[in-house]
Order: sequence, then structure tokens, then C-alpha cells
Amino acid sequence: MNETVEKPAGAGRGVKVALVASLALNLLLGGLIAGAALRHHRDMGP
Repeated sequence: MNETVEKPAGAGRGVKVALVASLALNLLLGGLIAGAALRHHRDMGP
């Protein structure tokens, strides 16, 4: 990687895309885990 050449616009966009993708993935995983946990808990209930 050549760090002497900087492209602020491209880098900023890449970081923003990465953050949005990471946030979306975290929300998706969190929702799946929470849903599975709630279903599991309800099944074990009375």
C-alpha cells in the first residue's frame, strides 16, 4: 500500500460504506440472535 498518495473523498466514502455495512450487519446479527433467544425462551416456558 502506498500511503503517500491520499484520496480523501474515496477514503471517506469507503469508511462511511464500511461503517454502514458494519452497523447493518450488527443489527442483522443482533436481531437474529435476539429472535432465536426469545423463541428458545418461549419454547422452554410453561
